[in-house]
Amino acid sequence: MKKLNYYMTLPYTIDVVYEKSGKAPPYVARILELPGCIAQGRSHNEAVRELRDAQALFIEAMLESHVPIPEPAYTSEATVTKVTCAFSIPESHLTTSPPATSRLVPA
Repeated sequence: MKKLNYYMTLPYTIDVVYEKSGKAPPYVARILELPGCIAQGRSHNEAVRELRDAQALFIEAMLESHVPIPEPAYTSEATVTKVTCAFSIPESHLTTSPPATSRLVPA
């Protein structure tokens, strides 16, 4: 039987979404291969740190319950992180001028 440490070293896919709504922390992180494994944070890094804690608890519960634990299909050494931003812009802030462009460059 595989142990917690084995699963914690696998390159699961982490999805981080920025959603500002109310007083809740705006960054929501989840592991795509582990449905229901979710955490929030005030920054991208905090959300991912919280998610790692949630991942350990999530996997421990699955191990104790003898539930099969999905492993990532992507097996490289690096974990893929996808960042998505979701927000609304008030109509009064919209203009007819062309939008400024920006580009995320991988580290």
